[in-house]
Amino acid sequence: MKRYLCIFIIASFLVSLFVITPFTATALFKVKIACVGDSITDGGFIPGYGYPDGQGLDDPRCYPKQLEALLGENYEVKNFGDSGRTLMSTADYPYISAPGELYRESLEYDADIVLIMLGTNDAKVTNDPSTTNWKDGSPEQFKTDLKALIEVYRNLPNHPTVYVLTSPVAFNNGNYNIVPANVDAIAELQREVAAELNAPLIDMHTLTANMGAYFTDNIHPNQAGYARLAELVYNELINDFTVPSAPVNVKVASNGSGRAIVSWNTGNKGGLPTLSFNVYIDGELVSGFDRTTYTAKNLTNGSVYEFTVTAVNALGESEHSEVVLLEPTAADPKVTGVTDGATYDLADGAPKASWKTATSAELDGEPYEKGTEITAVGNHTLVVTNDNVVVSISFTVINSNEKPGDMDGDGEITVADALAVLRIAAKLVPETPDSLRIADMDGDGEITVSDALRVLRIAAKLA
Repeated sequence: MKRYLCIFIIASFLVSLFVITPFTATALFKVKIACVGDSITDGGFIPGYGYPDGQGLDDPRCYPKQLEALLGENYEVKNFGDSGRTLMSTADYPYISAPGELYRESLEYDADIVLIMLGTNDAKVTNDPSTTNWKDGSPEQFKTDLKALIEVYRNLPNHPTVYVLTSPVAFNNGNYNIVPANVDAIAELQREVAAELNAPLIDMHTLTANMGAYFTDNIHPNQAGYARLAELVYNELINDFTVPSAPVNVKVASNGSGRAIVSWNTGNKGGLPTLSFNVYIDGELVSGFDRTTYTAKNLTNGSVYEFTVTAVNALGESEHSEVVLLEPTAADPKVTGVTDGATYDLADGAPKASWKTATSAELDGEPYEKGTEITAVGNHTLVVTNDNVVVSISFTVINSNEKPGDMDGDGEITVADALAVLRIAAKLVPETPDSLRIADMDGDGEITVSDALRVLRIAAKLA
């Protein structure tokens, strides 16, 4: 009696320390607990269970629902008990066998903690060998199937912590063909499997040893017994709570110039609600967050940064996640209006380049302002730079309406055009790339009197 009073006092202290005070509405994630078992978990033997209210597995008298009440609002405890089920796949009513809807639902529940209390029905012995569950070879089969079930839950995407709960004591001569000595043997096997797989153990068999008054049919707790079961599980759980494990699936991606988006998934919560996450850049804490994403700003493009993330619950901070490296880059300027390798005809309109983000732009080595028409015929190179992202585009501009010798561009070759060429040949006006292209009639790279005479012959209709 003194032992249970001591447990009650410790439990009361821990409730106030770990549940009421820190686990307020600011908790990020509820801890989800799946209770897997038979009718002892199901609660179906409570007098009037499910009737007339029809609450079934959500009946507040079941141990899972009472455990949920003890843990508080930041926990969700789901009852996946299935009356009559066995742990062994070779027994009469295996938990994992069809229809097995509750088994399937327990796998899909995405639990943080799984409590497995299966084995009492495996202890059945009848006068008919075909309906006897515990027989020669059963111990080996039981251990094999329990190990397999633990690993199934452990290997779920959420990687929950899986607890082995030994079967409660079957009192006196048992009931429902359940042999107390077999339950004792099964409890020892459950302890062995937990030790071999390094799975946390809640030894309900030992904890219920002096609770015969709470098991009026020798197998199932009465209503008061279910309350005691919930307290026993609660006391064991809170003693096992730890800091969370490190966040997983940490990803970092550039998000514009000097920016990065960090995202992650929560790992094992250590049995407690997650309160926040911390992001570290090059080992320095930048802030704590109430979400699983963070946008880092004011980074230097081209520099390499190290990112890690930790999780925090009421007991402290997790280890750091694996380091993720990122070299931020500026956004691609996304140049439009000109395309690399393209040719543009002034007869169709002069091309002009634009972009979304850029810090500088040059056309053929000279500053270029976004949206300016490019009218010079010839080959061009546009270089647009946004911090450390450089886009280079080479293209050609032609004018299909342009005629050799048509210096004034009016579409005709006249004496005025010949005189314009002669003025350039005589060095009276400066030569330009455009004038050289139009006036160099013999293609020798110079504008000479000979070129002027050729234009004059065309104007006089002599050529």
